[in-house]
Amino acid sequence: MTMHWFDMNKIDYSFGLVVNKFYHNFSLAFSNEMLGMSLTFIIMGTFTGLGFGLYSLTIKSQKEEIDSHINQVKENLVSRIQLGENGQTEFKSSLRYDYHTKSPNVELEMVIVKTIAGFLNAEGGQLIIGVDDDGQILGINKDYLSLKKKDKDGFELKIYQLISKVIGHEFCHLTKLEIYEIEGSDVCSINIQKSKNPVYVTQKGDTTFYLRIGNSTKPLSVKETVDYLKTTI
Repeated sequence: MTMHWFDMNKIDYSFGLVVNKFYHNFSLAFSNEMLGMSLTFIIMGTFTGLGFGLYSLTIKSQKEEIDSHINQVKENLVSRIQLGENGQTEFKSSLRYDYHTKSPNVELEMVIVKTIAGFLNAEGGQLIIGVDDDGQILGINKDYLSLKKKDKDGFELKIYQLISKVIGHEFCHLTKLEIYEIEGSDVCSINIQKSKNPVYVTQKGDTTFYLRIGNSTKPLSVKETVDYLKTTI
């Protein structure tokens, strides 16, 4: 009301004048003439405050629930890493960073794609990138540096681009990619569902059927592929 009065009367502001006018309006707010308006503002303010308070509590509760879920998933991932590789779990040190040459190597990307295809053709499983064969956490942070978009989003985008290009975009929905920070490094977990249709890897004009067998991914010959598909149909 005070600021509105200054604007309507086009009077220059001064600290003393504003304080006096505010005190005057504040006194009027509790007079008999203004009591109705004041009560209205009090009621509106109370309900607005309660509304925002309840909304904030809801958001806080949801955030705590999400954080708890993330921590639980991270703990499960750490436990899975500690158990080591098996028929349902595969470790890869990186997407494209070569730890032997200490430089990016895009040929390593095909190893990731073949592993995903192998899981799709078998019973599904989990591919964990950023962990060596012994379960040591290496992280995928060095992979970021060789990507166009050097962060988690860029890494995820690259994975799905590879799946779409080499396997087929129709299989992307069977993979769920999550990135978690473990021991100060980002680790990528890809949960892969079994595909109802055969999945082939197309590379340099050649098409190959890969299958997860035991704790490794193997390419099958044409006859082996036909025989295997007969047993799954």
